[in-house]
Amino acid sequence: MRKKMSLLIIIIFFINFLGGCWSNTELTQMSVASAIGVDKKGEEYIVTAQLINPDEIAGAMSGTQLSVYTYRTTGKTVFEALRKLTLEVPRKIYLGHIRLLLLGEELAREDGIAETLDFFSRDHQVRSDFYILIAKNSMATEVLNILTPIEKIPADKLYNSLDTAEKEWGGVHGIYLDELISQLVSEGKEAALTGIFIKGDLKTGDNIENLRQSAISANVQLDSMAVFQGDRLIGWLNETENKGYNAVIGNIKSSILVLPFKEDDDLTIEIIKTKSNIKAKEKEGKPKIEIRFKLEGNIEEITSAVDLENPELFTQIEKRAEEEYTKLINASIKKAQKEFHSDIFGFGEVIHRENPQLWNSIKKNWKTNFENLEIEVYVDASIKRAGTMKRSFIGEIK
Repeated sequence: MRKKMSLLIIIIFFINFLGGCWSNTELTQMSVASAIGVDKKGEEYIVTAQLINPDEIAGAMSGTQLSVYTYRTTGKTVFEALRKLTLEVPRKIYLGHIRLLLLGEELAREDGIAETLDFFSRDHQVRSDFYILIAKNSMATEVLNILTPIEKIPADKLYNSLDTAEKEWGGVHGIYLDELISQLVSEGKEAALTGIFIKGDLKTGDNIENLRQSAISANVQLDSMAVFQGDRLIGWLNETENKGYNAVIGNIKSSILVLPFKEDDDLTIEIIKTKSNIKAKEKEGKPKIEIRFKLEGNIEEITSAVDLENPELFTQIEKRAEEEYTKLINASIKKAQKEFHSDIFGFGEVIHRENPQLWNSIKKNWKTNFENLEIEVYVDASIKRAGTMKRSFIGEIK
């Protein structure tokens, strides 16, 4: 009995110290941010917050209000600007659910992105599972003001577009905060971020009427990859070079390859599987890189009359696919070496990993060594299927 009483007293004693989380905040007291945009003019940061309208998302309204609202203010630091938003927003801004961090091109070129990323990597509210994009030829605040169809929350639309395009198109690459910081501090790899630009009329893009048209007047579209040197943006890859870059780093899950075939006709291949393998060699005391890229695909469309029962034709198509992907890869490498002098592929990391002694002897002048690095590309293509028809009916029609 005494043991039970002693246990009960101990329990009652400790219950007095149990309470809720000391720093808890009710959901009704917060404004949830879906995206944050950061620009800079002069010495001040311009921070834009895209905040969710919970009533409209929950369907409490009748569709007459916007699903999100954007607020913008300035500050000497990103954190100061966010706190100054409370002068306009009646609730504390919660950053734990942001899907996107959008950085303006001028900020990335002139000031670099390291100082901005420091806040987002340090703040305890912020998770690292959001994509980081660069606003091409525009400010981040302009992009976040564009209302987009399909998804109620524009940040969700951009997040899902990037996720889908990375899996199905292969010309973009979504990067989370942790991965980006790792690239920025790496000795043998430079950063590259997907860009986004405004397509259409900027003046009408922030109006709800933009969502009520079958052909919207303004939209945002994923674009080329932004190439960095250190934490500063130095240039852009085009669409073809994007695919070459993603092929080298092994980021193509699925894609489309259109091959010129028989004069003015085209043949379209769906790439269903790829594998990239990068090896570092040493040749006469200098580094050398070998890239072996394998792809598997299916024939999805032909604009000419061909007989796919002929096995020699498959061999010809595979050879053409190998030639085309070799061009894609070499074009992106040449751009990075000769124009940007930026190792966005991580060849330095490969050399460091496979031959530390060689890396230690060249890392101080890696920029120059990268520009003159010998790189050999080998592509192996395999066409698996040609659909349900071996003979095209186009020949009969023609």
